[in-house]
Amino acid sequence: MLRGRGGSERGSVAITVALALTLLLGLAALVVDVGLNWAARTSAQTAADSAALAGASRLEVDGPSAAIGTVEDLLGKNLVTPGPAGWALDGQEDNGEVVCWTLPDPPPTTIPPAGFRCPAGSNALRVITPPINVQYAFAPVLGKRSNSIKAMAAAAAGPAAPNNCVLCVLEPTLPDAMLLNPTDTGGIEVDGGGIVVNSRSSTALRLLGLGDVTAQQIRVLGNVSLSQSLGGQLFPPAEQGGPPAVDPLADLPPPDQLGEPPQPPAGTTRRSSPPTPPSNPGCTAASTCARAS
Repeated sequence: MLRGRGGSERGSVAITVALALTLLLGLAALVVDVGLNWAARTSAQTAADSAALAGASRLEVDGPSAAIGTVEDLLGKNLVTPGPAGWALDGQEDNGEVVCWTLPDPPPTTIPPAGFRCPAGSNALRVITPPINVQYAFAPVLGKRSNSIKAMAAAAAGPAAPNNCVLCVLEPTLPDAMLLNPTDTGGIEVDGGGIVVNSRSSTALRLLGLGDVTAQQIRVLGNVSLSQSLGGQLFPPAEQGGPPAVDPLADLPPPDQLGEPPQPPAGTTRRSSPPTPPSNPGCTAASTCARAS
């Protein structure tokens, strides 16, 4: 009787230990494997951020090919699982992708056709990293052996230098905020600074005349339109997007809010004009002046 009872107890202990071991392995999977997952995700995001910034910085200077090469090179060196050759522009988001566009337009919602994934003139790019395969240590007990992690980052190339606008067109929505008509034969030349057009209109700057517009820097938040027949040009070419120019007189009150000018103290004599000098400066008395005349 006692022997049968002991065997029964030994069987229940084995069941309890098995259940506890499953629970302990589950907790180990939660701690260790989730930590691996988090570390891989952090590494992928850091690599994506660095690659996007480096690629965007080369877009306008060296062109799309150099920017894509920079992204591929950085991710190939920093990711645990490098992508296959040509992954950046192959149109398959599952193995990573790079897409370029031009601000102020929003990023594309779908992958553009081949040949348009990083067109010339782009000033922004979005990087989706190739997947990082994380092999779990304890999660296979729960039926999960691995995970595939990707990260996304976007960056844009800002103005080449802070724009010290000498000619600042501040209206934010006005069409033709800066317009040179076909009848205008002269151009605009700005010395010692740049031009900023704050308007985000589709016709923010239109150059339709013969004259050129020249400055140290030309930046337009909206779109630029140049005449194809008359030949006026922008030197240097306009940069699009970026922050608007700040009104340099914004902290000054308008004239109708200025106070009264200061008044002189009471009893002070104000002379409106200098005294009239004598016709003969050598005369010191009326009689002397009469004899001299």
